[in-house]
Amino acid sequence: MALRPCAECGALISTEAEACPRCGAKPRATMGPIGRVVLGVIALSVGISVFSSRGEDKPVEKTAPIAKTPEQIEAEEAEKSRAQRAIFVVTALRDGLRDPDSVKWESVSVSDDASLVCVEYRAKNGFGGVNFEQTLYTKGKFSTSAKLWNRYCAGKQLNDLKPIVKYVLKRSS
Repeated sequence: MALRPCAECGALISTEAEACPRCGAKPRATMGPIGRVVLGVIALSVGISVFSSRGEDKPVEKTAPIAKTPEQIEAEEAEKSRAQRAIFVVTALRDGLRDPDSVKWESVSVSDDASLVCVEYRAKNGFGGVNFEQTLYTKGKFSTSAKLWNRYCAGKQLNDLKPIVKYVLKRSS
């Protein structure tokens, strides 16, 4: 029989006693050697899982960007050139209108080499009515000719740049 201090009053009591003779507090349950081993295994497994998962939280190191081929660079430059030409044409058309805020772009199409821009739009006229217009820009000139529109724009496979133009014009307003 061994003696240990009471958890409540500090008096020495037997390990076999069911209660402290001084204060009546029941002794706290102690853990045997098997309980300590089980607790140690559980603590070890929790520790391993916590510390091993920390490696997953590390940010991924960035790798060097993949070099672009000359064809990819050329395609990006061509797209940039087409977008710049389309924005130039649409801005010029908008600035020439009586009510520039009334314009609704129906289509903005550009040829692969950016030499032709075809634009369809609706805008208010001087009397407050809305007109539908088809305008093309080629060789440095604007034209509203139906004959030229049918020859160069109607039914042709051109690059649609309406989303880009709308985005740029919205940001510049």
